[in-house]
Amino acid sequence: GNGAWTGETSVEMLQDMGLKHVIVGHSERRRIMGETDEQSAKKAKRALEKGMTVIFCVGETLDERKANRTMEVNIAQLEALGKELGESKMLWKEVVIAYEPV
Repeated sequence: GNGAWTGETSVEMLQDMGLKHVIVGHSERRRIMGETDEQSAKKAKRALEKGMTVIFCVGETLDERKANRTMEVNIAQLEALGKELGESKMLWKEVVIAYEPV
């Protein structure tokens, strides 16, 4: 297809280009590619362990918002990240949370 596909680049490729930040959990990955909260969290942890700063996207779909599930969905996404990172201040200090409703 035409256009960019968010998330189709490895951490190593980003680092080879001199980049220090990576977006994880983007809505395109979740919606189009079916990436789960757990998969996003694991990717975030791997990138953090490789020395990247992670911009971790959270957000609900319009249907979830209409069903009054905004907080539930966003909390679940953050809990998945919390389960992966635990209480590691070294990892958490390199995480930026981006709210990106779909």
